[in-house]
Amino acid sequence: MTNPRLTFTVRALPVLAAPVLATSFLLSGAIAQESTSAASEADLPIKSQLRVLYVGDDPKAPKIMFADSARERTKELYSERTPAFQAFLEGRFENVTVVFGDDYTVELSEAVDVTIFDTRPKALTESVRGTDPGTGESTYQPAT
Repeated sequence: MTNPRLTFTVRALPVLAAPVLATSFLLSGAIAQESTSAASEADLPIKSQLRVLYVGDDPKAPKIMFADSARERTKELYSERTPAFQAFLEGRFENVTVVFGDDYTVELSEAVDVTIFDTRPKALTESVRGTDPGTGESTYQPAT
């Protein structure tokens, strides 16, 4: 009998020189599969020792990044997302830190093994518009 596995890939955006890591988590089939029976302690996977930083929306003030006709329902779902993701991660990792996008700094990523961005953090550098002195062409460096 084979043990089915689900690969869950989390992609993190690189932010300057922060050691942000994109990684894959293997979740046991017993956890990944929907089941009507509750999982026993023996069914739960051993928690990973990786230090995880989750950067999400503040449930009290989610930032909805797009126009939505079902705005109230979308706001409700965004409000539930960070606490749900936190519970999910804490069930699989020994060390989980959760911060809101506006509170994120590069130093937070330097203290962990994995950073998961589930919202847009505040800009670390401002955008810069200028003129190339050699060609006279307009230049633009976006905020990062």
